[in-house]
Amino acid sequence: MTTNPDDYPRSMRDPEVRERRRAMLDQPHVKPLALYVEKLSRDGHGDAPMPDPLLAGTAARVLLLLEKPGPQAGGSGFISPNNDDPSADTTWHFLDQAGLKSDDIIIWNVMPWWDGQIAFTAQDRAKGLVQLSIFIDLLPKLHTVILVGRQAERARPVIEERGLRALVSAHPGPKVRARYPDRWNAIPDVWARANDIIER
Repeated sequence: MTTNPDDYPRSMRDPEVRERRRAMLDQPHVKPLALYVEKLSRDGHGDAPMPDPLLAGTAARVLLLLEKPGPQAGGSGFISPNNDDPSADTTWHFLDQAGLKSDDIIIWNVMPWWDGQIAFTAQDRAKGLVQLSIFIDLLPKLHTVILVGRQAERARPVIEERGLRALVSAHPGPKVRARYPDRWNAIPDVWARANDIIER
């Protein structure tokens, strides 16, 4: 993914790695997004993890759109493929297999905050889609959104009405791997298709 020494699977389990990541939130490519997340909390939307500063931030051309953060975002406070949980671990490896570079991508959720429950209601989705539009406005170079999982796939009309390319994949979590191994194994190939139109 990157040449940064902190970029390896589950690196966020290390408190020093988390502290170094927090110190990066003032960098120009991520500061507007960090300010947006802080505003979400001030507006009473709940605990929203920060975007990962090791990723592309506002320069992202590919958005990996997941569904909802867990209660602790892997214990790190970030949406990151370096988080200490099985889905993040798999995401790191699948991004690597797909050839997606960290300076091309950003990861976000349809429902950007944890609301105390795993269930995803129609009201959750409506609130999340409003925030998704605001988030996308902060990504001027974006051209492709990978919709990861069924709830993310329901954001497709919002993506396509903006003229962005939408790709759809299964979720990289262990439940999908157990129930639908063919779909799970196909994920890196779907993600790799985002490389087809990244302009170098």
